[in-house]
Amino acid sequence: MSFPGKYFTIEKAQEEDIIIFRISGEFDVYTAVELKIPLHEAISEKHKKIIVDMTEVSFVDSSGLGLLIHALKHLRAYNGQIVLVVKRKDIIDIIRVTNLSQLLRIYPTIEEAAKGFLDTQKTSI
Repeated sequence: MSFPGKYFTIEKAQEEDIIIFRISGEFDVYTAVELKIPLHEAISEKHKKIIVDMTEVSFVDSSGLGLLIHALKHLRAYNGQIVLVVKRKDIIDIIRVTNLSQLLRIYPTIEEAAKGFLDTQKTSI
């Protein structure tokens, strides 16, 4: 699906038991739908660890964030987790100001996000 003036790409990768979605461009009401299908496929396949790499996201709105919260709700039904990789201060600020940082953990790199899954498992034992 394409919208005038909108740039958005998704790349999906898997490293061991972690699904990684690298998204770039504007993550908003017009483009969030493009991530919805592959994200829900990963959830329906019962993947418990999902990283959304937003390093190359230039803009995010409530529709993009809402999709992530919706996915987290479904993941938590079977003890799954979604974490974010975000470097842009303005996007981190949006997540924090809306208190979504209470639900979505933010990391500066994919490596640290993957390690965050391990740290969570260690503390829950």
